[in-house]
Amino acid sequence: GVNALWFTTPSRGLAACADGQVYATENAGRTWIPRAASGGGEPLRAIFLADADAGWVVGDGGAILRTMDGGATWKEIRLGGAVSIRRVWFTDRQRGWIVGERGLLMKSWDGGETWVPEKAPVAADFLGMCFASPDAGWIVGDRGVILHYGRAR
Repeated sequence: GVNALWFTTPSRGLAACADGQVYATENAGRTWIPRAASGGGEPLRAIFLADADAGWVVGDGGAILRTMDGGATWKEIRLGGAVSIRRVWFTDRQRGWIVGERGLLMKSWDGGETWVPEKAPVAADFLGMCFASPDAGWIVGDRGVILHYGRAR
């Protein structure tokens, strides 16, 4: 099944799927074409596009797929281990975060090419996030966890 959708226009969109595939549509979803796949076929869970060209798809097994040309080509960047990445968020083409199971919290300052672990104050399974700027973000997790990331205001 489809785990996430992201449309950049009413016609152009991407779907991250449980079969490990990224599908694209150019006709508002009437037809879908496979565009990329996680190397191990792990389920893909989330999509984020910073603009019409720069986008990321994440999923199980540490799978991260990145496009810088609107989804025409994709590069896989794999984290070590069997970690499940649940969400990805970028505030621009360079600065982004991923969250996932067992307190996974990482940031990238180079467009997702490399990822640096961040220390989370709790070991929850993180399920989602939202960033207003690189200095102000919120992360949600199981058991009612809501974390503020960044400088206090």
